[in-house]
Amino acid sequence: MRKKWCERMRLAPCSSRPAWRRRADYHCPHVRERVGRVGDGGKWLCGVASLLQRPGCVAFALGSDGDTSFEEALLNRTRCEVHTFDHTLNATEQAAVRRVAGVRLHDTGLAAEPAAAGATLQTLPAMMAGLQVAWLDVLKVDVEGAEWRALAHW
Repeated sequence: MRKKWCERMRLAPCSSRPAWRRRADYHCPHVRERVGRVGDGGKWLCGVASLLQRPGCVAFALGSDGDTSFEEALLNRTRCEVHTFDHTLNATEQAAVRRVAGVRLHDTGLAAEPAAAGATLQTLPAMMAGLQVAWLDVLKVDVEGAEWRALAHW
């Protein structure tokens, strides 16, 4: 029998409920809000209201599966510069994401290790350096189980 993803990653507790159905469990000194639609597209954020006061707010959304509800909701609630990174989208999905005003789509995926020049995968530091971004206000990572490995050394 296949182990659940959370068991394979040695995360506890391991719930049978899909991750998007559970409320995020982390310390948040501000208001915790759901941003985006209910389901896999939306995510829980801490302190969205504080982003309204932050000039030059930058958000990276790594992985989208063509669902831009998180990015659209963030754009509607803040003045953040929003970048979506997803190298798995087909041409139709890319066109749909590009139609969302304010979202900048990058045909790049998240890598755990630095890749060869011209590869479609990059580490988070390489993505930030490529866009001359020194600080991220929002980082959404939904890359189908590769999150921990890719961000472990960051």
